[in-house]
Amino acid sequence: MFPITASSPFLTPRRVATALALASAALVLAGCGGGSRAKDYQPSRMVSFGDDNSAIESYSGNLLNATGGAGTMTGLVYTVNTVAAASLVCDNYAAPNFAQCSTSTGGTFSSAATTDYVVFDSANIVSKIEHDTTNSTQQETDVVYSCTSSNIWIQVVAHDFHLGYATYNGSTGLCPTDAYAGAVSYAAFGAKVADVVTQINSHIGELDSSTLVTVMAGQNDILDLFAQVKAGTLSQASAEAELKTRASSLATAIRAIMDTGAKVVLALNPDLGESPFAYQQTDPNRAILSDLLDTFNNYLYVNELGTTSGRLLAGVNPETYTDPNTRSSTYTYNAAVCPIGLATLTRPDETAVTQAEIDDYSAVKYCNSYYSTLNGSTSYYVWADQIHFAPLGHAWIGSAAYSRAADQF
Repeated sequence: MFPITASSPFLTPRRVATALALASAALVLAGCGGGSRAKDYQPSRMVSFGDDNSAIESYSGNLLNATGGAGTMTGLVYTVNTVAAASLVCDNYAAPNFAQCSTSTGGTFSSAATTDYVVFDSANIVSKIEHDTTNSTQQETDVVYSCTSSNIWIQVVAHDFHLGYATYNGSTGLCPTDAYAGAVSYAAFGAKVADVVTQINSHIGELDSSTLVTVMAGQNDILDLFAQVKAGTLSQASAEAELKTRASSLATAIRAIMDTGAKVVLALNPDLGESPFAYQQTDPNRAILSDLLDTFNNYLYVNELGTTSGRLLAGVNPETYTDPNTRSSTYTYNAAVCPIGLATLTRPDETAVTQAEIDDYSAVKYCNSYYSTLNGSTSYYVWADQIHFAPLGHAWIGSAAYSRAADQF
């Protein structure tokens, strides 16, 4: 049971005043419902809805498959992707019948006449195959995008419940190399609350009492309305009113999920007021950004869902991980893990990211632990770029979310 009080781990010190003002309404999000469980909670599948923070996506670009047709890379997430790489020199398998090197011949590779990027059956290994000028040997660099690793919070939750993304409903899943199956994410980059509500409505028929559902949304709404306030085209009061309306819409969709019998883990939005993006702003803009985030998070969780039984809904507040009073000494504002914009940041086929991808923060899904992380670290920093958590931040959210679900449901 975690009632919203001044000492609640769900609140940062800045939120205490809001919580106390609402205490008389006896608003409790979790632990209500009473009774003890007959056995430990174990969902048979997990479905996720949301924005960038829960998205697992694919990439089709300058990639071939084993027979020379179009290839697709899977399992990319909007944080630092975990990869491993190995280079071999072996006998040549000329296009269009590519095959991976099994062992190195120990031969010598001269200059490449042709370079191909091939995605083999796993869809998580990109092989850079360079044919030498005599076309008799090849140098191959296999880069394995390991989405068996828990890079984002929903992967942490799924894996802790022995669920994963290898297959879903009998079809190939979002991460074919995952050790577990039965989980899916319908989250998408750039999704706002209205988009997430559409996700939920489109897939609500898949949900039942054996399903665990995760929801995380609102960050893109907050950033969008903040930009309008900053530009002077919208007042802060109007932006806050609009955020309350959107929070109410999301709450209605969450209640519809619970009506199916599914359990819901709701993650609120990280404190953008403590993000690298915020520290690029001048006062009072940074304070406005925090105010908008407070408005959405509090209205969604306290006003709209505060009386929901903890046997149906569990909540996690990532703000506690970024508040100045609670963050670790390893947190820094200006040393994000992935050096967005540098030449080392490329897509899986080694083509350069575009300026548009850098500007809208979508380029981070190409950030990985082999080519482009600062000091090769995926566990030192809280933020991967200006607005997205690094794996460390995701690990905190995912661990808390799993614990809430396991304890409450």
